[in-house]
Amino acid sequence: MSLPAVFVSHGAPTAALEWGKYQQELRQFAQSIERPEAILSISAHWQHNAPLQLTASSNPATIHDFWGFPEELYRMKYDAPGSPELAVVIAQHLGRHGIQTQLNYDWGLDHGTWVPLSFMFPEADIPVLQLSIPIPRSPEEMFRIGQALQLFRDKGILIFGSGGVTHNLRLAMQNVAMGNRNLKPDQWAKDFDSWLAERLEQRDTDQILEIAEVNPLFRIAAPTTEHFDPIHLILGVTKANEGYRTIHESIEFGNLSLRSFSTEG
Repeated sequence: MSLPAVFVSHGAPTAALEWGKYQQELRQFAQSIERPEAILSISAHWQHNAPLQLTASSNPATIHDFWGFPEELYRMKYDAPGSPELAVVIAQHLGRHGIQTQLNYDWGLDHGTWVPLSFMFPEADIPVLQLSIPIPRSPEEMFRIGQALQLFRDKGILIFGSGGVTHNLRLAMQNVAMGNRNLKPDQWAKDFDSWLAERLEQRDTDQILEIAEVNPLFRIAAPTTEHFDPIHLILGVTKANEGYRTIHESIEFGNLSLRSFSTEG
């Protein structure tokens, strides 16, 4: 069984409390694929110095790594099991590819992982592991990690990148302060989101890997790169001659892109 790889723009944590087109289309995607044997998530919210960290707990905790949100959100749990056995296999495999990886029994599932999974796979009965993003890193390094993980797709593992096509919190919060999440999208956000969509449609991996040099809007869209970096890993997980399928596209709060996509043969 070969599964697609997916990138989800996870948006605000409150997405876990809502149900709209975004949640519905991600849920439809999850229902359209074969049931994964396990999910390996690479979330923008777990950055770690070398070596890479990989969760190996049998019962990973739900991490509420955010502040100032409704109390209901802090009571939510996503009690998916882990898989210590699979963690060992993945860590050993990455090691054989020169990517030193350490098993981590303390970290759980941060909101970049559990929030989208809560409406994609609400039963929380599929084992979930989380892999850290290295500090420091480059697009090429993220791509190489993805390449090393590619074969796990053929073992029924869903490779799950979670971040955001745009993530400029300062500009987004200015719009949030205006009290309307459905503001007309800022032109820079529309242009940047469209640029990425076009590169994906054209399978132009090189342009995306070189985005900091070729697209000046990247400095606005990603003042820090951790939310965009999982995209580079998903590019590496992509198989030869494989394209991409849009799962969802929208922009909320004026400039927060929720574009999500998967590989498609």
